[in-house]
Amino acid sequence: MTDMREVREILLQEIREKGRVRMDRFMEICLYSEGVGYYEKSGDRVGKEGDFFTSVSVGSVYGELLGAMLVEGLRLISGSIQIVEAGAHQGQLAFDILGYLREFHPDVFERLEYWILEPSKERQAWQRDKLTDYGERCRWFAGWLEVDDVRGAILSNELLDAFPIRSLVWRTEGWNEQFTTSMGNGDLQVIENPLDVLDVSKLELEQKFDGVELPAGFPWEICVGGTDWWRAAAERLQAGVLLTADYGYVEEEWLEGGFPQGTLRGYKNHRQITNLTETPGEIDLTAHVNFSELESIGQAEGLETVEFDTQGQVLGRVLKTIEEEGMPFLEWTQKRTRQLQTLIFPQFLGAKFRILIQKRNSQ
Repeated sequence: MTDMREVREILLQEIREKGRVRMDRFMEICLYSEGVGYYEKSGDRVGKEGDFFTSVSVGSVYGELLGAMLVEGLRLISGSIQIVEAGAHQGQLAFDILGYLREFHPDVFERLEYWILEPSKERQAWQRDKLTDYGERCRWFAGWLEVDDVRGAILSNELLDAFPIRSLVWRTEGWNEQFTTSMGNGDLQVIENPLDVLDVSKLELEQKFDGVELPAGFPWEICVGGTDWWRAAAERLQAGVLLTADYGYVEEEWLEGGFPQGTLRGYKNHRQITNLTETPGEIDLTAHVNFSELESIGQAEGLETVEFDTQGQVLGRVLKTIEEEGMPFLEWTQKRTRQLQTLIFPQFLGAKFRILIQKRNSQ
């Protein structure tokens, strides 16, 4: 039995028991089913030979620039400090940041522990293998429940877009929600059903769009897992910064019609897949991040927004600081210059990703 078949069987079994599966549950099964989900299987999904590119996969320059961005803030915090990363995949970003700090900022490096939030034992094994040289400086946790206070930095790179979402659509009679069900022959299809009157999201949506005339077919997405993650991170950050880099939007862009079909997408071999249910477990599933919501959550937890911009603009400012202040950095070889251009030029990744940084001052 192939992996794809196993994921399909998991879905079909749940459909037989419940009649349908909500879209967030469909994504959870496809991406994270133990041993067979898209992110649980061995093999590199990232890079030229994979299904998608990330800034980390471009080369070490991305991690080195993040290290340069974080170092002065880390230096201001007394005592032991931590960098906490979630969504570390194979550990490459941690490897690049730690390598930069060890070589150029040993005073910070010696006080630093690198904590990785990773619920998957399989992915933990990949990361431990990659970070062998850093020994006990790296620690692993299954999730936020195992972590107390953080003094330093919490970061994620293309993590929140991989959290499952609920997918809703406005119809003239009210809000519908999308589900996956079986066509009876083993094939899967997406259907809509009216939003349950007892669903707390129904009231929240009615309040959010009160007085707004929505067109039929207007989509909305709810990512409870992503917002809960950001809130948990903000609660634990005692001093330092909370940073994420990802695909995303602010709500004004959505309300102005920027995403008429929503943002839930599938990718395989760097191509967008239209039918998300055809090969469950074999494609990457992703949805854009609502940065407006994250910013509001952080502010409610007492954080201050210090930067929100495209990746190209943020990294460009880091590069300018390095040059103006004479910060130590690796030599700009031809290869590394190409990496930088890929990261910051808008025609490549510079405009594709946005970076949100919030902070809590040292206490």
